[in-house]
Amino acid sequence: MNSLDDAVLRSDDLGTTWHRGASLEAADLAVDPDDPRRVLVTTAASSPSGRSNDRT
Repeated sequence: MNSLDDAVLRSDDLGTTWHRGASLEAADLAVDPDDPRRVLVTTAASSPSGRSNDRT
């Protein structure tokens, strides 16, 4: 993730070059330990009023 603009970056050549992917507000980001090609992301969703949709 690029912390400057919330862009997910990807590399097809083991990190030599990077390309811009999706832009999103990620709450958590993790690599699947069984498949490093899979990245898991949770996002912060909010309602139109700006309040969080988190349930307690």
